[in-house]
Amino acid sequence: MVAVLILTALWMNGVVPASAASNGKDPEIAAALDRIARGTYTAEDLQLIRSRPDIAAQVLDPTRPVEVGARGGVLIQPMAVSAAGCWWADVWFQRFSLLGFSLYEWHHYVAWCGNSSVVTGWQNRYDYVTDVNSVIYVRELVVNQASGPGSWQAWSHMQRHLEYCVVRYGCYANAYPWNKIYVYGDGRFTYEGSY
Repeated sequence: MVAVLILTALWMNGVVPASAASNGKDPEIAAALDRIARGTYTAEDLQLIRSRPDIAAQVLDPTRPVEVGARGGVLIQPMAVSAAGCWWADVWFQRFSLLGFSLYEWHHYVAWCGNSSVVTGWQNRYDYVTDVNSVIYVRELVVNQASGPGSWQAWSHMQRHLEYCVVRYGCYANAYPWNKIYVYGDGRFTYEGSY
């Protein structure tokens, strides 16, 4: 009771204990998170975050290259009328925390059919996230576009909004990974994108 009265008196006179002023947040950690989000971080910022493994497990490692992968194959079902074949492609970007744990793996999937020279139609197009850490919030699909079939090439373009958050510190950064997959009437595909 005495401690409550003392804290109340201090508070009313403008004296706020550091732990109360920051709601338990370390201002140095908060500043380092802000610099990481803005891309102006220093080696000392990363070292400070790594010194707190509970936080480092939740924070994107801006120095680690993004892992990019793609795979594809023949789509057995459904087979479109007037198609010589149908295929699928899955392209992904994966990001990691300062401790090396996966934060998320964002995928862009397409399935299409062709007659060896012309893309005859889309079978499916969507994005999805795997290996997602609980501190990553999957937000809205920002871009969802595709060209029409009937040419030697078609494309599918998707972009997703992801938000990076840290327990007790809130959300500190946004990411907008995007990918454009080009498909061909003979089953080949290429892609471009960024994280």
